[in-house]
Amino acid sequence: ETAESLSVANVLTGNTVSGSGSDGIQVQGDDNLVQANRIWNNGGYGIHLCSTESAPACVAPGTGATASGNTVRANQLDGNAMGAIGDFGEANELQGPGE
Repeated sequence: ETAESLSVANVLTGNTVSGSGSDGIQVQGDDNLVQANRIWNNGGYGIHLCSTESAPACVAPGTGATASGNTVRANQLDGNAMGAIGDFGEANELQGPGE
């Protein structure tokens, strides 16, 4: 585990995210599942898997967190300004639409 956060092993599923001025969903922890979400028209990435190398920086830069071992699958990603997925983490598994 590389995240300096207690936000690990979460499940984000069935959400609708639209109109954010930044990323739709940011992941800074490890071993999370992001599945079957509808994410569109956000100002950054639809889904941003963060690290200290992320550009643009994530919400809590400088924490040393690197998103690793996450699974992202079967999300609907449309019209996000920076693209569907920004994977700056390590060993993340991207599957299905929006990869």
